[in-house]
Amino acid sequence: MTYAVKLESFEGPLDLLLHLIAKAQVDIKDIFVSEITDQYLSYLEQMEQLDMEQATEFLTMAATLLNIKSRSLLPKPEKVEEDEDPEALLILQLEEYKRIKQVSDTLHEMEAHAAKSYYKLPEEYAFQDDPLNLEGVSVESLYDALQELLAQKKEAEQRPARINVIRAEPYTVRHQIAHVRAFLSKRGRMRFDELFAIHATRNEIIATFLALLELISAGEAGASQNQRYGAIEIVYKGKGKEEKA
Repeated sequence: MTYAVKLESFEGPLDLLLHLIAKAQVDIKDIFVSEITDQYLSYLEQMEQLDMEQATEFLTMAATLLNIKSRSLLPKPEKVEEDEDPEALLILQLEEYKRIKQVSDTLHEMEAHAAKSYYKLPEEYAFQDDPLNLEGVSVESLYDALQELLAQKKEAEQRPARINVIRAEPYTVRHQIAHVRAFLSKRGRMRFDELFAIHATRNEIIATFLALLELISAGEAGASQNQRYGAIEIVYKGKGKEEKA
């Protein structure tokens, strides 16, 4: 069987060697006792369009392989200290190249997978620039109240569940604005923590909090606190400026 191998199929002599090793199903460290060297030379004879620079690389590797193989066939002399063992050096180069090639292949696969993925663009929602309608309550107090709710949620999640909770789809700020508006218009006045369901997810809590800030900014709701660290009350004030217009 003859081979018609083009140089473009391989990125260099190490690439060709790895191809031969994989095809022969031998370990990298066993290439010198296999037919890999003969196959490598046979491939070189049939390569097309081999320019001088590429030829030098491939022929240098061929010389190295022949040198190592010939040394393995000769009687082993007494131990002589050498600066570099060509066999060990080549094996190290092959192992390093193989690792790099595997990483490269993985990155190409990730790139191909990412090219087939489509990511949802951030939801565009124009928040009002008007100052928040707060009476005796600071933004920091609202933030602290939110952190307390999230801490309670985290603690509840760490406890063994006694009931099965069906998880809803992720909440959006736009969805929660409509929900909070309807809730407030029906109740008129309520405590801050009453806005949040007992089994609300972290996503729902944050979306509801942002929705509340938007309603306060639009003038549809107000927040008040009679004393420091006291309960925060949310009051419904009717339709906002844009809806009245």
